[in-house]
Amino acid sequence: MNRTTARNTVIVSLLLLATVAVIVLLAGGAGAGTASAQESTPAPTPTPAPTATPPPAATPTPPLPPANIAAVNGANPGEVNLTWDAAAGATSYRVGWIAHDDLLAAGANWLERFAFVDLGAKTAYTLTRLTPGADYWLIVASIGEPNGAPQWAARWVRLTLAGAPPPTAGPTPTPPPDGDTPLTRAELVRLVKPALAQLSYTFTDDNYPEGVTISGTGFIVRADGLLVTNAHVVRETETVTVHLQNLQGEMQELKGRVLGRGILADLALVQIDSDQTFPILELGDSDAVQGADEVTAWGYPYGDFLGTYPTVTRGIISSLGRIFEDTDYLQTDAAINPGNSGGPLVDRFGRVVGVNTAAVGGDNTGLAIASNEVKRRLDELESGGPAKATYRGRKFGYGYALDIPAGWYILIEFSECTLFADADGTRLALICAEDIAGKYDADQDQLAAHAEKVWSELREQEQEIDPLSFRRVRQNEAQFYRLEYRNLASYLECGVDHTVALVALSAAYPENPHGFTWQVLMCESSRQQHGQERQAMLDSFRP
Repeated sequence: MNRTTARNTVIVSLLLLATVAVIVLLAGGAGAGTASAQESTPAPTPTPAPTATPPPAATPTPPLPPANIAAVNGANPGEVNLTWDAAAGATSYRVGWIAHDDLLAAGANWLERFAFVDLGAKTAYTLTRLTPGADYWLIVASIGEPNGAPQWAARWVRLTLAGAPPPTAGPTPTPPPDGDTPLTRAELVRLVKPALAQLSYTFTDDNYPEGVTISGTGFIVRADGLLVTNAHVVRETETVTVHLQNLQGEMQELKGRVLGRGILADLALVQIDSDQTFPILELGDSDAVQGADEVTAWGYPYGDFLGTYPTVTRGIISSLGRIFEDTDYLQTDAAINPGNSGGPLVDRFGRVVGVNTAAVGGDNTGLAIASNEVKRRLDELESGGPAKATYRGRKFGYGYALDIPAGWYILIEFSECTLFADADGTRLALICAEDIAGKYDADQDQLAAHAEKVWSELREQEQEIDPLSFRRVRQNEAQFYRLEYRNLASYLECGVDHTVALVALSAAYPENPHGFTWQVLMCESSRQQHGQERQAMLDSFRP
């Protein structure tokens, strides 16, 4: 299991190899125009100015970006009513907003300061809980297919929110209807604690011959005892011990079966083996969550070290739309500690909006898989888990897709390259896209020239590379160049590896002008065993 040093060497070597990969034709960041709610005006230039503002669509193909967006103050302080034109072929829309002061203060990191919300096929939305009297910039994007890349409108809207009304001695406001009333802390405890489970099992291998206890958290979403947790909590087992605690502190020990695990999404389902009826937690609508919403994170941190009573931490939603391993996350400053993994992130109304998954660094940065991501995967996970996962490269917006089979995982993600590895260390896959400075008019002749140059450079490495074939192929309505060679100075532990690389332009060029090198290498001794798996991955690549 100790492959850290070898993997680091692999990463460095493969990324060096990627520098001779395909020339990538990424559209340069064009300065976005902006418009106020009353009139169209150029956006102010922050210091330093954003370098990746939404580009105007010169010759768009469906789905078209929305042509207009309008914003007016809502009926209540901090509300903004947004409307926009429908985009032909769009299946959903993404609304983004940022306070003007935050935009100016963010500098080069301005894009990370935006808040986003993904919506369905609607053309109106009301933002709430913004700061009364503050100045905001707003924009909308259309999305043509589920999890597709957003196409941003060419114009922003700037709106100064109405200030909060002065306090009056009027009558007490009517409370909201049931279901929209925030719960007290005591009510949250009574709701969440009985549906919260501590999961544990004993794991043994060559490094732990005497066994080590692995523990985490889960929560019940169905009365027959169906539990949601993280895949990494139950990665090494098919059965777990489930501990439940009622409001009186009485502990019940049951057995559970792992039904299915995600491949890219760090999710798993566990079925408690019991005929009793269990209390449940409702999966809420994570698309309705907004920045600064209050949340609580629940779980059993540090195993038995802190005892058997669950822990709750409180915070806010720090950011929306975080994407890791092609999975949507909510970012929160509520503490997520080891052992909290798989526990629920709960809003003020007692609804689960996320599954606690990871903490990043020591700066109160927690990540929880969005509840709508969980809903989309429940049936698949209950049926045994997916046989493959489609990776769409959403984090950096390149817009390609490829299928990753079970047994593979993302080893590391950079803005230009993503490295995948299989579980036993005999196969690696690397996909790279690189920016090029200045203007560059790409066409198939230049692609051919570049692919031939890469092939020529490989052939010159006589002491290390044994070139096998170079040819042009077509798949998924795109033209590729296929390079096949043996690497005698292998990046893998097995000696000689066999590599197949595809060099291509984006099929969406010039609307999405990128170039890619997509290569899968494996131990030569594994070709017969895993060759069909590799070819299926290569065939699935859709730029």
